[in-house]
Amino acid sequence: MVWVVLVGFFKENTILALFITSVVMSFLTSLIYRLFGNYNEMRGIKAELSELKESMDKARKNKDDKKLLELMKRQNELAMEQFQYMFKPMFMTMFVVGVVFYFLKQIFHDVDFSANLPFYLPVVGDNVGWLGFYIITSLPLTVFFRKLMKLD
Repeated sequence: MVWVVLVGFFKENTILALFITSVVMSFLTSLIYRLFGNYNEMRGIKAELSELKESMDKARKNKDDKKLLELMKRQNELAMEQFQYMFKPMFMTMFVVGVVFYFLKQIFHDVDFSANLPFYLPVVGDNVGWLGFYIITSLPLTVFFRKLMKLD
């Protein structure tokens, strides 16, 4: 019963439904990263990577290949550590997005949806389908929620 009502709402109010979906998904993915990502460690790694970059630039300038190789090794270790901290929230987000996109595809498989944009995008033009509309609306919303939750 709920599924029938939901599908009916999505098909009758496609733009509103996609926008609501974008808001919910952007908030949910940001919340997952906030709850399951270790941002104190990530900030420390980011600061250390910035220092390493400066040291690497100096080593390149001074043509100190031994020092540069040592710094690059440390940079790779930090990048791997950073990836390990982000793997769990990334995996959880991929699962949630996959489930939502599966249902969106089931809902919109027979809907002829087209949104006219007030601007022109290279390659895409000024007309997008439901997936393009979702992407265009979710990107700024995700940035907004990430800033709100102090993830960046």
